[in-house]
Amino acid sequence: MEPMGFEIAKLVVQAATPIVVGILGWKLSKRLKDIEQGQWANRKITEKRIQIYDEVSPLLNKLLCYYTWVGDWQRHTPQQIIDTKRSLDQKIYVNKYLLEPDVFDRYQEFMEELFDHYSGIGEDAKLRTSYLDRRTSTAYKWDDEWKHSFVPNDIANENTVRKLYEAVMLAQRNGINA
Repeated sequence: MEPMGFEIAKLVVQAATPIVVGILGWKLSKRLKDIEQGQWANRKITEKRIQIYDEVSPLLNKLLCYYTWVGDWQRHTPQQIIDTKRSLDQKIYVNKYLLEPDVFDRYQEFMEELFDHYSGIGEDAKLRTSYLDRRTSTAYKWDDEWKHSFVPNDIANENTVRKLYEAVMLAQRNGINA
């Protein structure tokens, strides 16, 4: 006959096995749900980043065209360009914490190249591009009231504008793939 302690140990092991298996199963299930929840959250963030990309990319391109004299630049007034900047600022700043930090940083660099932001209290940002060529362009209907929308000097470099545009677009793409 086996000792009484051995019988008790067998009973404890038999009773504990389903409890241990149950606890391990519960922990595994919880971990799998946490992973699934994380994947769902990442998918939602990616979907939102794609939506932001779809909204801001055409506006960024409009600025690129205006500052580099390509595409439909002549269809936009200085006020429309400033309004485009405001719209972009609103979209980027509202979504700043959903975007990768690099997107926000590259966006700010791009805007710093395009605009003089601090031209006076209550004043609109000034465009850092020449109005002289626009004024004489046959493709552009000029209004002398627009002169105040431009900085007189410190004009954005077109190559720098292109590089910064490329940087913000690549940062957006990389943020979507993150």
